[in-house]
Amino acid sequence: MMTKFLAAALLLLSLGTGAPLFAAEVSYPRAKPQFTIEVPEGWKATFRAETLLLMPNADGSYQVQIEATREPAPERARRRAAEVKLTDFELGTPAEAENQHKVTQTVLTSRGQRGDAAYALTLVAFSVGDGRYVAEAAGPADANRKHNVALLTMMDSIKPVAAGN
Repeated sequence: MMTKFLAAALLLLSLGTGAPLFAAEVSYPRAKPQFTIEVPEGWKATFRAETLLLMPNADGSYQVQIEATREPAPERARRRAAEVKLTDFELGTPAEAENQHKVTQTVLTSRGQRGDAAYALTLVAFSVGDGRYVAEAAGPADANRKHNVALLTMMDSIKPVAAGN
C-alpha cells in the first residue's frame, strides 16, 4: 500500500516540474523537412524566409531562431555578440548531449551586457541528415532563465523526419 502511495505522490510531483505543454509540431525546413520540433503552448512559431522564429510573447524581447548554418557555435556566438553590441562578453563552454531521438547537440551559453541590462545568448548546434542547424536563443538574462526549460525541452523534441516523408 505504501509503495502505491509513494508512486502516486512521485507521479503528481513530476507533473508540476514546469515542463511546458506542447501545442504544435513544426517541420523544418519548410521546403524539404529534415526534422520536427514541438512548440510549447502559448509560443508563436513563424517563418521569416528560411528562419523559424519561436517567441513566448508578442514583444519579441526573447526569441529562439532556428536556421541552417555552417558556422561553428563559438564563432557564431562572437559574431552575434558583436552584432547586438554586447559589452563584457563572456564566451561559454560548449557542452555536448544527445536528445531523446539520438540527435547530438552542442549547447553554448554566453553572457554580456547590452546597455544596462544583463544579456544571454544560448546556441544549440545540431546535425540532422546532411544538414547542420543552430537554434539561437537571445534576450535579457532574466528571460533566458525564465524560458530555459522550454528551450531545452524544445531541443529534446527535435526528431528527424523519416526518409521519403
